[in-house]
Amino acid sequence: MQRPNSILVSAALGILWACSGRDSTGPKAGPVASVELSPATATLSSLGATQSLSVVVKDSRGNSLSGKTVVWTSSAPGVAKVDAAGVVTAVINGSAIITAAVDGITGQATVTVEQQVAQLRTRRLSLGSQGNTRAGEPFDVSVEALDAGGNRVTTFAAPVTLALGANPGNATLGGTTTRTAAGGLASFQGVSIAKAGTGYYLTGSSGTMTAPAHGPFDIDPGPLSRLVFLGQPAGTVEANRVLVPQVRVEQRDAFDNVVTTAGSVTLTLGSAPWQGTRLLGTVTRTAVAGVASFDDLRVDRPGSGYRLVATSGTVTSQSSAFAIAVSFSTVSSGGENSSGSGFSCGTAPGGTFCWGANEYGQLGSPRAGLVEPVPFLVDASVAFVSVTTGYAHACGLTSSGEVWCWGEGAHGELGDGQNVSSRVPVHVNSSGPAGGRVYTAIDAGHTHTCGLVASALYCWGSNDYGATGNGANGGIQSVPAKIAGTGVAPLDFVQVSAGARFACGVTSAHAAWCWGAAFGGALGDGQDDTHRLSPVQVTGSGVAPLLFATISTGLGRTCAVTTGLPLERVYCWGSNSGGYLGTGGPPVSVLTPAQVPSPIGVSYRQVSLGYNTGCALDTANGAWCWGRGVSGEIGDGGLSNFDSPTWVTTPSGGFAQISFGGVHGCALQATGGGVYCWGEGPLGDGTMNMRSVPTRIVQ
Repeated sequence: MQRPNSILVSAALGILWACSGRDSTGPKAGPVASVELSPATATLSSLGATQSLSVVVKDSRGNSLSGKTVVWTSSAPGVAKVDAAGVVTAVINGSAIITAAVDGITGQATVTVEQQVAQLRTRRLSLGSQGNTRAGEPFDVSVEALDAGGNRVTTFAAPVTLALGANPGNATLGGTTTRTAAGGLASFQGVSIAKAGTGYYLTGSSGTMTAPAHGPFDIDPGPLSRLVFLGQPAGTVEANRVLVPQVRVEQRDAFDNVVTTAGSVTLTLGSAPWQGTRLLGTVTRTAVAGVASFDDLRVDRPGSGYRLVATSGTVTSQSSAFAIAVSFSTVSSGGENSSGSGFSCGTAPGGTFCWGANEYGQLGSPRAGLVEPVPFLVDASVAFVSVTTGYAHACGLTSSGEVWCWGEGAHGELGDGQNVSSRVPVHVNSSGPAGGRVYTAIDAGHTHTCGLVASALYCWGSNDYGATGNGANGGIQSVPAKIAGTGVAPLDFVQVSAGARFACGVTSAHAAWCWGAAFGGALGDGQDDTHRLSPVQVTGSGVAPLLFATISTGLGRTCAVTTGLPLERVYCWGSNSGGYLGTGGPPVSVLTPAQVPSPIGVSYRQVSLGYNTGCALDTANGAWCWGRGVSGEIGDGGLSNFDSPTWVTTPSGGFAQISFGGVHGCALQATGGGVYCWGEGPLGDGTMNMRSVPTRIVQ
């Protein structure tokens, strides 16, 4: 057995023999004869990509040599660089010779850097002026060609198309959407999206290659550019009633996107056919989700061609045209002779409207001018079911029995305890349930007013000649006073009419009673020179044929319609000057009821007296007038006086109610709420003209 030291020596000798380059039989290795690199050529397709080169060192006999030091160099390190381990890294497109040197002997490999497009990347470069891009506002986008390492491929020069990946607004991408790339980059400047939306994505494509979607991003509405009426009045709406459909105005930008930022919209009347027309209600509203809604708008005068103008900032818009109508349920005409004081009033769903002269405020509004040629809304805080007109004042009756009056009040005719005029309705003292006096009917005379409470009569105003029936002659009764004895038989009244300084009423027994000035025989008690300070019975009334249903007083004359007979007749009494009484006799006073001639078969149901003209409605809704006609009061198309009833040119369907004032009359159409007036203007038809036939007023 060998000893251990001998073994170690033998191993060492073996190692030395091996390092000598010889084997046990051959000669020692020679010097380096060749250096070979592998691979001899290589292509890198992305910047930063690497390629490891291996080296084989041989002597002249082809023996591989190991353990040699290799020195690596690149002919173009700016294109491809190599490290000490032979790892080549791509720097830029081009070619480089990689050299490996061993003991002065070199070997080479060619490395080409040639980027290949591996992906496209889309980027939005600008956000717009407000941080978020607004609709229609241009922004810039780039689509970049990248190699596998994420480096731009500067050699890429193909067409690139930009498109919307996700499109919540169903928009079209505006601007130039196809560009040819330069230096690996396709730049899209000034593209835009017109539709606001949340969650847009952009994508670019070239050939079969598509960039991953870029986003999400939002498009906000642009600045306010338009106002659009989503709801607006359609057709015809009643005056002083809420406009329907509800008016709604939407705020939009130039591309019809709803501008949802808070803002207010104000409405005005853009085109109004009559000066002084008002748009009432809340006219300025804050938009909610871009929409301003108006739920209480009203227009206070009738007419056609109205338009609403919406304004928000400097932006305005106009609605379609619509009409405002007044559908009357009652009508009353007042005023005196040709003094220009004629006026009329009527009640309608939207309130009470008056037109004509306004010298004393009888149109019921401080806004009304001296003359209003079309219906003007009375500034009443309550709704009236009927209205009555006198010489220069008017009164309205509510459904609860309250009475309000306006116009001239110097004679106490407004009943509020004052002797002053008022351009707005004032409450008649103690009228209505709260005051314990519930009126069921009222009538305005020349300078006084009377009303019916149960079957009792109350009057107020001028007491000249005992007109208020309070037992005295003269003075002013500025609050309602009960006429003594009324309310019980035989003075249990069912109707009352106030005239010029006198008044009359009809009782439940169909008798007529009158009081006040007896001029011309207006009281019907057989004389014309004794004024009555309390009611006196009209001669023969209460007994057939003088069973009266209704009565009307005028200037020194009275007429009443009978009841209980096969044909209702009109009887009149008082002054027949000019033949104005209608009885057809000589122009002398008629001191007791005389029948007005009637055409064969005509039966009357209502009579109304002006100052010198009378009119009656027959049971077929036809109208007949008599008396003064030089201002067209007769309504037959002429300008003549008549001493007996003459047919009035009547519209289809006829009239339901008739009322005569000083020198004009008005009548309510039997259906539809239309009012027709004739005689001396203004008549409510928009002009100051006289009309000799019934003419529909503006409504």
